[in-house]
Amino acid sequence: FIVLSIWVGCVISIALIKARYLGESLYKPLELYFGRMGLFLVIGLLQSTVTIIGAFWLGIEVSNPGLFIGCVYLITLAFMTFIYSLLSLFGNGGKALAIIILVLQISTTNGIYPVYVMNDFFQALNPYLPMTHAIALLRNALLGVYWPTFFTGVYAMIGMMIVTIIIKEKFDKVANKFEQALKDSGLF
Repeated sequence: FIVLSIWVGCVISIALIKARYLGESLYKPLELYFGRMGLFLVIGLLQSTVTIIGAFWLGIEVSNPGLFIGCVYLITLAFMTFIYSLLSLFGNGGKALAIIILVLQISTTNGIYPVYVMNDFFQALNPYLPMTHAIALLRNALLGVYWPTFFTGVYAMIGMMIVTIIIKEKFDKVANKFEQALKDSGLF
C-alpha cells in the first residue's frame, strides 16, 4: 500500500497543478519541462516523507530503515517523473492514462494477489508495469535484501526515469502541435 499511496499522491499532485505551458516563452520547451518537474519532484518527496513518517509511526517493522527511506524516495522520483511526463506530453489525456495504468497495476503487480493466479494477459503485462518493480524493491527494504532482486528494482526505477525523459524529448513537438490544434478547434 505504500507504493500505491506514492502513485496516487503523484497523480493527485499532477491533477492540482498545471504542468503544460502553451504560448510564447523565453525558455526552451525542455527547460520549461525540467523547471516544472523540479516543483513536482519536491512535492512528491514531501508526500513520501509524510508516508515514511506514517509508516514508522504505525510501527511497520523495517529490516533496514535507511534502505527503506532511500527506496521510497527513489520510487517517488521515478513515479513522479513518469506521471508528470505523461501529463506534459498528453495533457488531460496523460492524467487519464496514469489512472488507467493505476487500475491495471492494482491487480497485476503482485501487490495484492500473486500474479500466478491471474490470467495470461495479466501475467504477460506484469514485468512491464512500474509498480511490479517498485513493490519488489520495497519488499527487499522491508523484509531483508536479496541483492539481485533489489538491484533489478533499482535499475528499473532509474531506467524508467531515463526512458521517460527521452520519450518526452522526442515527442514534445508532436504533442504541442496536437494540443494547439485541439485548442484551436474549440472542442476544449
